[in-house]
Amino acid sequence: MAANRPLPERATAAGPPDVGPLPSWNLADLYPDPNAPAIADDLARAGQEAHRLKARYEGKLAALGGEAIAEAIASY
Repeated sequence: MAANRPLPERATAAGPPDVGPLPSWNLADLYPDPNAPAIADDLARAGQEAHRLKARYEGKLAALGGEAIAEAIASY
């Protein structure tokens, strides 16, 4: 669970709120370098999966029973 800290202010016409320093992720265990072709491949696959999940479940979750909800969550 996230640390107890105040929520960031909402964005305004002046621009997005200052949310502080953003995390830096080290993906060296997953990819040999930042330009590895596998990164683009994984992102493309994730996008395809997101479209598949949307097509299967969008607007249908409220009508699903418990087992189907569990399947949707597992798929997610």
